[in-house]
Amino acid sequence: MFHTKSESDLEEDREEDKEPAQERIILTVYFSGSNQLITNKSNLGAALFAVTREDEQHEKIGFDGCIKEFGIRGGLFGTGLEQQCQRVVKRINTLHQQGKRVRLIVYGYSRGAIAGLLLAMMVGKIDPDLLEVNLILVDPVSGNYLTTAAIDFTHRTLARQTMDVSESINLNKVLVLYANNPLLDIFAHAPVVPRFPSQCHVTEEIVPGFHVDLQEMYSVTNGIVGRGAKANIVLNLVLPFLMELGTTFLLAMPTPLKEELRIGDRKLLRAYNKCFAKKRRHMHLKKGKTRACHSKEGIRIETHWPANYFSPSHKALCERYKSENTTEVKQELNDTENKNEFAYSFSSPCIKKVKKAEPLIQEKESLPSLEDKMAIFTTFLEEIYSSGLSKKSKTTTKGALIKSVMDEFSSQQHKIVNEAMLKDTLRNLLALCLQRDRNACSLFTTTTSGYKALRLLNSKPYSALAEIILYQKNEKVRYRNLRTFVLGRNDKAFFKAKHARAHYQFFSAPEVSEKEGNNTSPLFSNNVPYFFSR
Repeated sequence: MFHTKSESDLEEDREEDKEPAQERIILTVYFSGSNQLITNKSNLGAALFAVTREDEQHEKIGFDGCIKEFGIRGGLFGTGLEQQCQRVVKRINTLHQQGKRVRLIVYGYSRGAIAGLLLAMMVGKIDPDLLEVNLILVDPVSGNYLTTAAIDFTHRTLARQTMDVSESINLNKVLVLYANNPLLDIFAHAPVVPRFPSQCHVTEEIVPGFHVDLQEMYSVTNGIVGRGAKANIVLNLVLPFLMELGTTFLLAMPTPLKEELRIGDRKLLRAYNKCFAKKRRHMHLKKGKTRACHSKEGIRIETHWPANYFSPSHKALCERYKSENTTEVKQELNDTENKNEFAYSFSSPCIKKVKKAEPLIQEKESLPSLEDKMAIFTTFLEEIYSSGLSKKSKTTTKGALIKSVMDEFSSQQHKIVNEAMLKDTLRNLLALCLQRDRNACSLFTTTTSGYKALRLLNSKPYSALAEIILYQKNEKVRYRNLRTFVLGRNDKAFFKAKHARAHYQFFSAPEVSEKEGNNTSPLFSNNVPYFFSR
């Protein structure tokens, strides 16, 4: 069950959102199902897209289904999903070039939910301080058969590509809704149950209905209403998630963030009770029935009966409104003690299993202080300059710039007031270390100073700096991680020798601060717009 935040929590979030250096843009993206149009408001995604507000802080992008835009190949193979994702990536890069942070909110249904997972992987290595990714996945169906995906060792099928998004360091919140009723195997409608990273807050929910039941909506003048209880359940789970993350709407929507407007939860409870009563009458025909899923853990959606509640959301609502919940269904349930708590559940307890279970950098109580990190960085600078550069390299512009960082850092310490500024300085130093300035014809893309930085970061004394780069503890830093930390992508060509002169000129020129009216060195500034524009 998705729970809204208290007013104090919201106030804290608003304080965290205040960033003088960079403006935050909320970008909401809607991916339609395979055969849906983004202009057809009878579908939930299209209805939400139509009433999503755009202004200086909010933008939206909507896509037709892959069949509508790319024809039969889109329907059979999901062709075109990557092209749609690339359009979003291009817009994100443009916003970064303008010096803005981005909160990305992706809504996807069916194949559109698969597009959301693909997009999360495409942008998953961008610094979370620059890009925060949130997903709403409504019955993510890849269109692949279970056997086909199981023998796909080359990762060509959509199911295989999206089973594991645990490497995406900037995933923040995910809401995944699965239909409880399976279709025939011939329709290839097995949903994908992905692995998510450990820092991500994931809410998985099994909702009543078949695949198509989760989208049947129609818009009215004062909001969006589902055609039945099943669609209203989805709406009442999706809408609070969107609104809490910052998506705004043109119509007068229910406001679940305010305690006095919890009528939406009461409607949701009635919808659950209605679906539960109907399922109860026919459950003897479906006892033990499962819905197979694409999952690395072999997860399935299983049916249990007798049961007390449809799902965890149903239970939470019943407990919240015990005095109001006097339906015949609940009254009969109170008279019996059922073995199963929920009518539908995942077969495996490891649904949230991820590759990386170590605590992340966000757990600030276990981290060294800013002063400790600055002391570590000072030693890091000295090691890079003394043993990471050859005598000849020390006489080049590259060596002079690294020496300038080392000399000036002590005088700049009093100006390093937060970890973001330290991160910017580290990013600029690594950009210099990775840059090739000689041997333009060489086939190698690495540098001696880059490898020196890599060896230091993988040693215990510099683990605090490694965590800044990886957002993960006890993980090995690789050369590609350094490039990704600087550029937001693993671009080997960026640091070729032919680009050295332009890069050194950029770092050598002082930057004029508009607010303070003085000159500041790009060596200690946030240069992300420059990196994303190259």
